[in-house]
Amino acid sequence: MRCDTSLQLDINRVEWYLVSNYDVHVSFEHDGLDEYWFDPDSIEEDKGVVSINSSETLENQLYTLLHEAGHVALRVNTDEFRSEFPPLTRDTFVGRLDILREEVLAWDKAAYIAKHLGIEVDEEKWRENSVEALAKYIRWTIKEIDNESE
Repeated sequence: MRCDTSLQLDINRVEWYLVSNYDVHVSFEHDGLDEYWFDPDSIEEDKGVVSINSSETLENQLYTLLHEAGHVALRVNTDEFRSEFPPLTRDTFVGRLDILREEVLAWDKAAYIAKHLGIEVDEEKWRENSVEALAKYIRWTIKEIDNESE
């Protein structure tokens, strides 16, 4: 098990990476939403902010921050992102599948960022975090599909 000091240094490293490479800042808030907030129509002016739930363990905060950094890296080129993920509403089946697909890619990109920054992750805990997060999106997608068929 990693010590809190080591985990905090890695969190600081990811935060520095986001600010220095993307001009995206991180807000640690008790019961924060664990999200990357941005307006895709003004991404060139306002790079957005990553919100992290600071009431979670430092290890969970690190993994969530890496995942949100994955979203930032995926969205940095607005034209390329919109080509890959057309602006559909969340209320369509295709839109929800695109959101799920982006979530999977953000975890993949997060693993790349961790490796790039020299951050060691506990593979088992990383997998637990990513599977749990993706399962929520899968349940949400299925629930919405079921609601449409009623």
